[in-house]
Amino acid sequence: VLAFTTDAARQRAVLLYADESEPGDLYLLDLTEADPKKERLTTLNQELLDTNESADVLPFEFQSEGIPMQGWVVRPPNASGAGKVPLLLFNGGGPGGMRTGLFSFQSQLLAAHGYAVLHANVRGNQGRGESFSSAIRGRWGEADYRDNMNALTEALARFDFLDRERLGVFGGSYGGYMTNWMISRHPEFKAAVSINCVFNRFSHFGTGDMTALLNHVEFDRQSPWDANDIYWEYSPMRYVDRIRTPTLVIHAEDDHRCPVEQGEQLYFALKYLGVPSELVRIGNDSHGIRAPWHRVLRYDVMLEWFSRWLKEDG
Repeated sequence: VLAFTTDAARQRAVLLYADESEPGDLYLLDLTEADPKKERLTTLNQELLDTNESADVLPFEFQSEGIPMQGWVVRPPNASGAGKVPLLLFNGGGPGGMRTGLFSFQSQLLAAHGYAVLHANVRGNQGRGESFSSAIRGRWGEADYRDNMNALTEALARFDFLDRERLGVFGGSYGGYMTNWMISRHPEFKAAVSINCVFNRFSHFGTGDMTALLNHVEFDRQSPWDANDIYWEYSPMRYVDRIRTPTLVIHAEDDHRCPVEQGEQLYFALKYLGVPSELVRIGNDSHGIRAPWHRVLRYDVMLEWFSRWLKEDG
């Protein structure tokens, strides 16, 4: 239940409800019934769902450093054959929010093109209490990196249709930060897409529109002039010379959350070091890349990049 409202007498409610196969519709609920049944009011995406085969969302549980967690693998419709499919690890933004098995257009699109997609509700996200959510405060890329790697290990062991030789990783915003972090530590990734990322925490300070919040909450009141070792330690830029993964960098020019210079620094550093990389700089758009035609462009270039580096004969 993503949202709800009730009438004044609290006898009826309208829910915005979604699940693994439905993006979300409105349902009416009679609260006077002992066992109320949902009455569907809208079918907003039915034509799309009727004309496209949805991928299955496979939940699994795993342990990371003794902590129980949940993950999901979106299985491509063509994964039932004898061949294996490439796996893309998705890093969400924030840090925050709660990863779930709900319908994701992005995951379904990638699955329709033959990629399995893995995401997990790791530390730094919500849903398992305050200590779980605050576990990476001041330590970006530590516990959540290890949790994601444990999720990846479990998924590869559990699902035999995944090809461990064709691994990709992608994400935007903090997910872009984590993508940069991961490819500097896990050379097994054969392709990466980093979107509207954080790369250099020093230059991000004061240029993004959330400097005060990041400084006081996420970084435990650590400013660059009194914690320059911490800022450097937790900047993916420090480890960029370890990266060997071909990386596509996508960044919006008018991004005020993670300014475009972050993506440009990443791209230039990779090109300077001889790592295969490309930069797609999107004009007249902001952090979320909201314009529909820009979202189509983002998906087009992502699919082309993954196809180039993860296809079987690549």
